[in-house]
Amino acid sequence: MISRVGTETVIDIEYDSDVMLTRLIKDRELWASMSLTHKQAKELIADLQQVISEEEPDDSR
Repeated sequence: MISRVGTETVIDIEYDSDVMLTRLIKDRELWASMSLTHKQAKELIADLQQVISEEEPDDSR
């Protein structure tokens, strides 16, 4: 879910793999609807990748 809070864009993403991230990366309409420039979108993608890599579930359970 994507929502705007003042000037901040809040993204709440449920994902089970990199598939969701890939879909986000490729969804140019999404970036346009959020009024992001290409540079901002790339920065956001990098941030998302960082968060996802930090939150990878531990498969050894």
